[in-house]
Amino acid sequence: MLEKTLKNLKETKERRKIKMNKMLRDKSGITLVALVVTIVVLLILAGVSISLVLDNNGIIKRSKEARNKYGEAKDNEQKQVNGVSITQKQIREIKSQQIKKIQKK
Repeated sequence: MLEKTLKNLKETKERRKIKMNKMLRDKSGITLVALVVTIVVLLILAGVSISLVLDNNGIIKRSKEARNKYGEAKDNEQKQVNGVSITQKQIREIKSQQIKKIQKK
């Protein structure tokens, strides 16, 4: 009985190997249809990406606009800082004049 079970087990393993080999031979590589579908999907993605980047409202145009806005904001801020500096200088001058007047008295 043990011999019969071992024999059946060996036959089962051999059958599995044969089935696997058959399956591997039948499925060797990708089909032409899968390749064409993949290429079409990649072309669509490339077209969408290019249009997002180079369009009138694309990323490149937006980045140029953002750069210009940043430059303007930087200039405005520098003007404000210069204005504050002038005001501080004027305050110092007024204080020094007041101190001189007090010292003269």
